[in-house]
Amino acid sequence: RQPVLDVVAEAVRHHLVERRDDREYAFVHHRIRDALLSQADGAAPELIHERIADLLEDRADGSPESVYALARHCQLAGAGRRPDRLFRVAYAAGRQALADHAPTQAVVFLEAAAATADHIPTEHASRFGTTLGVAYHRAGRFRDATQAFDRSLAAASDAMERAAIRHLIARVHDSTWSTAE
Repeated sequence: RQPVLDVVAEAVRHHLVERRDDREYAFVHHRIRDALLSQADGAAPELIHERIADLLEDRADGSPESVYALARHCQLAGAGRRPDRLFRVAYAAGRQALADHAPTQAVVFLEAAAATADHIPTEHASRFGTTLGVAYHRAGRFRDATQAFDRSLAAASDAMERAAIRHLIARVHDSTWSTAE
């Protein structure tokens, strides 16, 4: 444990890492983290990210920062490791990014969740597709938004939900001046 603390203290002195509080530190730039990970002896970066994700999940406090960090490390661990967790945390991070008015970041997280399509619970398929469609729409990716909404519409079982999705499709067409649609 002491060698790790010595390395962290040295990194703080060189302004590579910043102290957040008594127990938390953060890299000042993600490339510094990537460079250090690339030099890790004997461990594949995916395994390191998976272990970091395990630790973050144990300490999750629901803050946007912890939601984003967990999702990023799950993404970097790869979809093949724990696809059910990747779907769950990337979907949560995508919703958080939409709430934080960051649609491009939401798309990144939601596309990572979509990559685990086999692990999307059937009861969430329509809601997930709608969320992805909203993110695409807000990010200006109108064709992708329409396609996501169409998939969501196909998965919807409730008449009110289908009506709401059709409304969202109409808003996309309105955004692109395709009023005939």
